Amino acid sequence: MTSPLDRASAALAGLVLFAAPALAQETETPLHLGRIIIGYSADGTPVYAGENSSTLEGDAITGHGGIVTLDEVVRQTPGASTLMNAGQAGVAVAIRGLGGSRVSTTIEGVPQNFRFTAHNTADGFAYVDPLLLSAIDITRGASLTGGGLTGSVNFRMITATDLVRDGEGTGGMVRLRYGDNGEGFAGMAAVGMVRGPLELAFAASSRDLDAYVNGAGDKVDDTAQKGGSLMLRGAYQVSEALKVNFLAISYDTDYASAYRMSFAPGMPPVTLAAYNHEVSNDIYSLGFTYSTGDLINLTGNLYSGTTTHRHVSGFGSALGRVMETETLGLDVKNVSTAALGDWTLTSTNGFEISRDKLGGQQNASGSLTGVNPVRGNTDRAAVFSENTFTNGPFEVMLGFRYSDYDLDTTVGSEYFKISHSSFDPKLSLAYSINDTFQPYVSVYRSTRAPTAQETFLGGGDPSIHGFGYIGNLALEPEVSEGYELGVNITRDGIFRADDALKARINYFDLDVDNFIIAQTTAGGAGMQFVNIDETVRTRGLELELGYESDRFSAILAWAHSKGSYGGGRLQPENTISATLAGHFLDGALTVGTTLVYNSNGPAAIAFETDTNRGSYKTIDIFASYDVAENFSVNAKVSNLTDELYTPWAATDSSGPGRSAYIGGEIRF
Repeated sequence: MTSPLDRASAALAGLVLFAAPALAQETETPLHLGRIIIGYSADGTPVYAGENSSTLEGDAITGHGGIVTLDEVVRQTPGASTLMNAGQAGVAVAIRGLGGSRVSTTIEGVPQNFRFTAHNTADGFAYVDPLLLSAIDITRGASLTGGGLTGSVNFRMITATDLVRDGEGTGGMVRLRYGDNGEGFAGMAAVGMVRGPLELAFAASSRDLDAYVNGAGDKVDDTAQKGGSLMLRGAYQVSEALKVNFLAISYDTDYASAYRMSFAPGMPPVTLAAYNHEVSNDIYSLGFTYSTGDLINLTGNLYSGTTTHRHVSGFGSALGRVMETETLGLDVKNVSTAALGDWTLTSTNGFEISRDKLGGQQNASGSLTGVNPVRGNTDRAAVFSENTFTNGPFEVMLGFRYSDYDLDTTVGSEYFKISHSSFDPKLSLAYSINDTFQPYVSVYRSTRAPTAQETFLGGGDPSIHGFGYIGNLALEPEVSEGYELGVNITRDGIFRADDALKARINYFDLDVDNFIIAQTTAGGAGMQFVNIDETVRTRGLELELGYESDRFSAILAWAHSKGSYGGGRLQPENTISATLAGHFLDGALTVGTTLVYNSNGPAAIAFETDTNRGSYKTIDIFASYDVAENFSVNAKVSNLTDELYTPWAATDSSGPGRSAYIGGEIRF
């Protein structure tokens, strides 16, 4: 029987052969700066001045042909980072130093709630194919419609309208890339059709990466990956008011990991366990939009997502382990607009219901007790309302999110259940001084209920310990309260008639009570997730700036932050990402460089305080050239100076040394 990975590779090869001769439509390779959105999001939800949202798209996603991991993509955004494992294909987004379950992570609106406990910096990963991405939407701070204690992130995939460039007919795209230092081959191909009311798109991707070497020339073990995806999506305009859409994604990846320990200073580490892993992530959704005017603009989605993680070979007590999270859910919301005297009201109201079901087994013998619970359910329900009143330069947003959570499991004949509910308000005020400057202030509260992974750690009776892991039915929800002050800046024609500047600078301050961490219980009976007594505080400045003209582009992301617990920082004190690019030959040639600086330091991670690492910087250079109006090539050298570094909040694996890439894109 062929796997989705094999089918993806075969489909990719077939699409490449089909697409290569079909060179027709116009192509462009601009340096996209659409990171700050004040208006409406992709699904029609308003984005208000006080909602700190950014969008990564275009070259920010493709990395000018060179970025392989989503970690590098997300880390371009101030205040956003990732909890890393160099061998992992998944991504665990952290916002303002708080990650894992504290960030609402979705793929096309489908929640990614897969969780596990391991020797790692993250409590779970979301598995999304960067080769099929069209955009990443990141919201910092409380999001009433998106949930999350400290923010949300949504990964959007390519659509038929991305592929059919004239708006009607057929079209497609092929991207191929090859790199040294373990990068190997990666590619994707997609075809799309827009004919009257019907939209269809099919895409396939494949990647095969070997282990890389670091800046010292040493091979970094367990960094090879192999994977691929298949995607089918479409939409149909049933009537002028009603449109239905569907999405199906099958994602697979293979990787290896090992647990090593040194038993004495200077002694080489000993491998205590080593495994080969297979991960699949299958997503299905059926949605609709229904719009009849100002009062009724409905959107809804019925979805299913299943992530399965298998320890397929190797040695150690976890051999044969299967961890699975199946999520079923429904969300509906409506956006309406009404005039109230001199004020205009835009109101977004909706609800969400979903269930996570845990499944799997702990090892090859089929045991159900061990470090990761494989039985249990999490039920969530929420209603939300965002109401924005505008009058000339004034904008006032009042909103709330009410959430209800139930967690349950059965051990033997005994049934365990805990429930939580919360009411979280938000207030934003904004004033447009002129067409350029719009100051704003936001005050909010948000809540995160404990996950089944935290509550039922160990998988056995939550009142006793098994294998050194103890559940905790007494866990309380984390509660955050914070505020943000900032200014949005938009200006056209600064130095030239064709240039544009978008920027945001803001200060945030957030306190989190009942913060949940894993620690050894009193008397050393085992490991348990607990609420700590101290209030965890994170605060800082964030700057996001993009400038673009026909001749020159610049992107700057800077964050300066304070926040710690247990002796480790929640974020680096300073991070900077800057990209400068020049455009030549009437825009056909783009040449540029990217500088990344990280002050690093001891990171507060899942089970222990990370080591105190030194600051580091990396420099990339890149170029792209439009050979023809439907064909472009690109090249890149990353970590040009061969810096030896270990990324922030990562395992002990150092990052890749100097690496070179070359690739191309065909539009047809």
